[in-house]
Amino acid sequence: MDLSTIFLISAPDGYRSSVSFGELFLNPGGGRMLMADVVNHNPLDKDGKFFFVPPDDLAADRDVKAVEKIEVINLFKK
Repeated sequence: MDLSTIFLISAPDGYRSSVSFGELFLNPGGGRMLMADVVNHNPLDKDGKFFFVPPDDLAADRDVKAVEKIEVINLFKK
């Protein structure tokens, strides 16, 4: 993997969020990104089994409440 890699996180309803390689591995906040399977000590069972929460995000629109898949995409390779 290299700096041109992104991680595309998708939900069953088509909602998608992306995280860059730099955000995940070269930024101190990358170690605090959460893939949670419980909220308030209760297991997720309503919308999905995993909830993606990026830390210290300026907007909550990158949260994915029902993670269906994570794709690793290199932006320069075909």
